[in-house]
Amino acid sequence: MRDFLPTLKIFVLLLAFVFSYNEKSFAQSKILANEITFEQSFSSGGTVPENALNDTPGSFARSVSNPGLLIGVGAVTGVLELQFPETRPAGSVSYIQIDGDENLFNALIGGSLGDALADVLGAIILGNQVITIEARNNTTTVLSRNSNQGFSTDAARLVQDKDGNFYLAVRPDQSYNRLRITNAATSLVGLFTGYTLDVYNAFFLDEEDTCGSPLFTSFDGSGVNLDLLDIGNSGVNDLGNAIDGDFETFSTISPGVLSLGGSLSQFFDFGSLSRENDEVQVTLSGTPSLLDLDLLGNIRFRAYNGTNVIFDQNLSALNTEILGLIQLDLLGLLADGNTVTIPIQPGASFDRFEIEVTAVLSVGLNESLRVHEVVQTPGRPNYENPEDASLLVCATDEVTLNVLSQSGETVNWYAQPIGGTVLESGNTFEIGNVSQRSVYYAGISREGCPIESARVPVTVDVDNNPKIGINGAQVFNLAIGESIQLPESVAFNEDGTEVGTDITALNGAPLQGEGMAGPFNSAGVFVYRVSAVGDNCTNFLDIVVNVQDFEDCPLVYSPEFANDGTEFTTSSLLGIQLGSVTNPENAVDGDLSTFSLLQETVGTTLLGLTGETAQFLKWNIQQAAGNTVTVKLGREYAGIAQAAAGIYIQAFDNGEAVGNRTFADVNLVSVLNGINEFNFTFVPTDFSGQPVSFDAVKVSLVPILNVDQRVRVYGAYTNIATVDAPVCEPFVRELQTGFVSLIGALDVASALTGVFNPERAVDGDLETFASINNAVGVNNYSKLEVAYNYPILVGDSLKITIGIPTGLLDLSLLEGLIIQRFIGNEAIGAPIDVNSSLLNLRLLTENSTGELSFVSDVPFDRIQILYGGLASVLEEVRIFEIEAIPNVSIEGEFFDEEDGVWKLEICEGDPIDFDEEECGEVRLFSEAEGGDEIDPSSISELERGEILNVYIQVNRFGCELDSQRRLLEISITGSAPPTGEAEQIFCETDSPTIADLIAEGEEIQWYDVEQGGTPLETDTPLVDGETYFASQTEEGECESIERFAVLVVISSTPAPTASALLQEFCFSDNASLAQIAIEGENIQWYSSETDQTPLPLNTLLEDGVTYFATQTDADSGCESLERLGITINLIDCEPDFAKLEITKVPGSATVVAGTELTYTITVANTGTAAATEVTVADALPEFTEFVSADNGGTLEGGTVNWNLGTLDAGENITLNLVLSVPSDVEAGTMIRNIAVVDSPDDPDGPIDNDPDPDDDVE
Repeated sequence: MRDFLPTLKIFVLLLAFVFSYNEKSFAQSKILANEITFEQSFSSGGTVPENALNDTPGSFARSVSNPGLLIGVGAVTGVLELQFPETRPAGSVSYIQIDGDENLFNALIGGSLGDALADVLGAIILGNQVITIEARNNTTTVLSRNSNQGFSTDAARLVQDKDGNFYLAVRPDQSYNRLRITNAATSLVGLFTGYTLDVYNAFFLDEEDTCGSPLFTSFDGSGVNLDLLDIGNSGVNDLGNAIDGDFETFSTISPGVLSLGGSLSQFFDFGSLSRENDEVQVTLSGTPSLLDLDLLGNIRFRAYNGTNVIFDQNLSALNTEILGLIQLDLLGLLADGNTVTIPIQPGASFDRFEIEVTAVLSVGLNESLRVHEVVQTPGRPNYENPEDASLLVCATDEVTLNVLSQSGETVNWYAQPIGGTVLESGNTFEIGNVSQRSVYYAGISREGCPIESARVPVTVDVDNNPKIGINGAQVFNLAIGESIQLPESVAFNEDGTEVGTDITALNGAPLQGEGMAGPFNSAGVFVYRVSAVGDNCTNFLDIVVNVQDFEDCPLVYSPEFANDGTEFTTSSLLGIQLGSVTNPENAVDGDLSTFSLLQETVGTTLLGLTGETAQFLKWNIQQAAGNTVTVKLGREYAGIAQAAAGIYIQAFDNGEAVGNRTFADVNLVSVLNGINEFNFTFVPTDFSGQPVSFDAVKVSLVPILNVDQRVRVYGAYTNIATVDAPVCEPFVRELQTGFVSLIGALDVASALTGVFNPERAVDGDLETFASINNAVGVNNYSKLEVAYNYPILVGDSLKITIGIPTGLLDLSLLEGLIIQRFIGNEAIGAPIDVNSSLLNLRLLTENSTGELSFVSDVPFDRIQILYGGLASVLEEVRIFEIEAIPNVSIEGEFFDEEDGVWKLEICEGDPIDFDEEECGEVRLFSEAEGGDEIDPSSISELERGEILNVYIQVNRFGCELDSQRRLLEISITGSAPPTGEAEQIFCETDSPTIADLIAEGEEIQWYDVEQGGTPLETDTPLVDGETYFASQTEEGECESIERFAVLVVISSTPAPTASALLQEFCFSDNASLAQIAIEGENIQWYSSETDQTPLPLNTLLEDGVTYFATQTDADSGCESLERLGITINLIDCEPDFAKLEITKVPGSATVVAGTELTYTITVANTGTAAATEVTVADALPEFTEFVSADNGGTLEGGTVNWNLGTLDAGENITLNLVLSVPSDVEAGTMIRNIAVVDSPDDPDGPIDNDPDPDDDVE
């Protein structure tokens, strides 16, 4: 990348790659001549004159002139006159593109050197072909110049574009509207020899406001030593390289070809006038031998407006007056091959520029000034008031920076003088509160300008009324659960009066009494503000406590690089520069793979040595006390083992050294050849060891007798703790290689020791590898370090694909391999070696390579791989790839060894479950790189049997880990839905539940929703009209996502009806349930409303009992839930009547003839009413005679009669009848006696007695 220094600075560039920009390339519009007003012999080779009226590539009109048989006899001369669509004003330039003999044109491009160059080129003699250009106002010639005179004046000059095409630039001092070009042959040598001239077109450029590279270039010179010119060196060479937009290429101006007083100039034509405040940036370098101090005075810059010089100054004056560097520094930069970009402020509008080099003594032919690029840029910003360049503010002020610009220009603000990114655009830049001294830089860009202007600085410092002092560090690092006593603070006005200070915890930071911060229960960055109110200001300083959570989500340590490397010094011996600083901007570009190079060469004596070779690495914002500084360095070795302790580091603040300077390489391994890279980390302190604020570190070399020291400075940075990573890509921030010495071991390694091609260990290509060689393994370790932009977490894996050149790889061969982890440049966790339980080795197919991996038990953002330390170590170990693999745990996933793929089987309809990502989120993509993001919730919509390949990407610390995507094959499993009747009918009386639903399948689950929901308990009552959904889980499968739907119909049969709920029956009827009057189907009777056992229909009814009836629908078979209750009332349905009964019992069963026989007659009224007029009549039986009768019985007519009167219901009476049996009655005679009772009240009367038993006569 190309940048520059602001005013009072010099611009130093390293172009490690081909850098180019969109140069002007006729961004201005061409206004072509559009009419041919005269033509003669301009149609050779099949061309036509009209070809010169367009801008089509390859289109031209050709003239071939020749002198004829004799001069003027048969000669052919080509003439072409082209007219513009408008008249051009006096002093305006127009161009006509031509082509012809290359050697002729290459001679003419040298202006007044044409004749000399023509002789050197040896092709033709100027004069054989004469090209004449005329400017005409209609038919009046206002300018005429030919090639014999040379095209080297402001009025007519041959120029070249970046592609080597030739143009005649014509600038008449009168108005004109036509250009006429003539091609003539004048030499008698080679009669009939043709001389070609091609004319492409004529044009002028509009006056658009553009900038960039010049359109054309040419050169001129005087005082050239003709004996020194040769075909390979015309004094100024490769002209187009200075205007091609490529800072890798260059033209050369060689002062070695000049005689005393001679000069060489390269001219640059921009095509139109610039704005008044535009500038020119000139990028130069020199060949290594340009050491003459007079050289700077012999390089001169001129700017022109037309033919007028509006700026003229040599580099020596610029160096002293504008750049602010001693001449030896600038000369040293040029001599070291550095590209130096110098901004020139002509101070007025310009359209041409010149670089002139005059004769320099003792400069060889091979020494040259290289012109890499000349570019027109916008002018740098201006300050409205001088004090705007340096502001004095209070810390509580809302600070706004301000510069001026021209119309159509944009001000861009930066944190550094060279490079960097735009912080803000606009004339003002609101930076808010400033509590530490800060510097910002403003440059100007303009549409159409590929290069920005030089930058100007704006310094902001804090008013020291009051000045706050912190008695200790301002930055602390703690772990969760810890507390810290904040350092004491004091504040004073400039007059020495002390003022009080207050401390405030910002954003809820925990603060106890007496300045105790904490305890900290969560990770984060906690700020405590110390403030004081003084005579002028309320100022503050912040104390920052970084709290780390090493178990879950640690803070990100991001480098805040020093961003200004423009200040450096070099040593000299007896006035001759010895030290050098090459590519100083590389040490502050934020890229730890590029570097500046400090070189110190000292001979056999140090007598007369002055100065030192050193570089300052500055921050634009003062760094708080307690910040740790890391300086990455590298020492180059060339053929001999060098003593260490040649590099000093010292902190500075506002130009003043703070504390002691320290040797940075006192323990560095020395090698015969190679590079040893290392970090030097320290906390700047004062002489008492108290941490102090700083804004720069100085890296300096100590001259060592007879030693050529070469030290690389990659950069300096402090670590800023943040929650998110400021930089995501690339994941690998830095690679570092070198050596580490065993304590007490020899401090020498050989050229066969080291790490080769380290970048291949992180290039993502398993076919390439870095080699760790250690031929002196017993003495030293070879070192490969990889640093990352954000941490690798606990539980993540580090996989190192490792190999050996031949043989079978196993862990025993890796003795001497040690892996150390770091976070924030501090070691964390125990070193991991082959004996560590964390380390695993998996052999790959060829068995000479394997995957060495471990799951980290601590977070880290840097690893150091050491190899060596033992006599038995292999001479070479190959590192094919170092990969950090984030731990993304998905429940249920498994690794299929056969397919070599992670797989996951999930049930249809289930979401995919990730473990919570502490420091970010997990995302899914369709491709390993790029592709569409997949919404995890959409996976639940896939159907069983589908297979989906996803790539898992972890986003952490605000960064997408695209390179870390892992393939996961997701298979959707599930069961088919169960089957059954879609409508199921239940009886209300059955109180149906989920258990009553019927579906065919395995492990049926019922739901009340079609998707999702919770399974219903089996005793859940069914609801009429509701739809229930059944899933099944087949053996070895997931529950079906599709569910079988059942509509539930609950049939409700009404209770039976009856005309009377109280029904009467006669006792005498002995009625049963069947006789109850009720209307309904299939009546069932129950003894209660809840009893479930039906009563038989022949159950006799009981008085006062209620019986309950249901009916059952014939179609549905459902019994009514509601029961109808019928109460029974039994009544006596018959009228009252008497009911007489009569019995007669003999005194004995036999009677002797001639004896008496007694009968006992009992009359009973068993009826319900009294029997009146009761009579009993007993006809005397045969063979008997009346003796007597009680109770008024009388014998009348052979019958004994009793008139008993009234016999009440239930009353009875006994009657005795005595008879005698005559003696003559024969034995065995049976006597039968019947008595009859009667009453008008007994409807069944008369009633007789049962004659049995009868009496027998003995």
